[in-house]
Amino acid sequence: MKWTGSILLMIILSCILVSFSLTDIGNVKNSLIKNNLKGRVKMIVEETYGVVIKFGEISKSEDKTKLKQILKYDVNGNLIELLTYDLMNKNSIPSPNYKYDSKGNCMVISFYDSKKSLSEKRTNFKYDKKGNEIGYDSYDPSGLLFRKTILKYDQRDHLIEETSYESNNTLKSTYNYDENGNEIKCTNFKPDGGLSEIITYKYTKFDNMRNWINRIEFQDNNPVFIEDREIEYYQ
Repeated sequence: MKWTGSILLMIILSCILVSFSLTDIGNVKNSLIKNNLKGRVKMIVEETYGVVIKFGEISKSEDKTKLKQILKYDVNGNLIELLTYDLMNKNSIPSPNYKYDSKGNCMVISFYDSKKSLSEKRTNFKYDKKGNEIGYDSYDPSGLLFRKTILKYDQRDHLIEETSYESNNTLKSTYNYDENGNEIKCTNFKPDGGLSEIITYKYTKFDNMRNWINRIEFQDNNPVFIEDREIEYYQ
């Protein structure tokens, strides 16, 4: 779920599962497929910058680097490490711990804060017949259930709706994609159902595998971030 007010830290709370088609065994979908990544991705280094507008053009502000993430994948396309560096506040967040079953389905994700203390554990992952992840439960460090999340997909297996149920709130986001499967719009709703914000993406550069390596993020039509990616592939 993408709540831009805290996007730089909340982004690590998403289950980023990746895989490539050659390792799509049966109906199991690994992380690369779920995140529309092509090829045998080994590692992604992603940097998020603030923006400046000069002469009507959007540019990244080199002195306003917000976030750096390093994502590493195994040969089966499963995410095994996600390192997050909050450059504005000069701290880092340890990688979540990912556990998969023998088929490659994500079963447990444990998240940690900057002090390396457990902050959340996601488990009870559920999948449909096509291998799409359709739900999971979130527990706090004491083991108490505090959130249930339900995911819905379109006919092309794109995630189109994410709803999180908490004790007193219901948070919902919807997603839209271009013809190539790249996310172009995320709409976040308030607990009362009213509109919270609309996030859109403009893709400006792709590598030889047709994975994006530069995009601009807009919040309510205002440019807020530029994201650069360097992608390394298995040979």
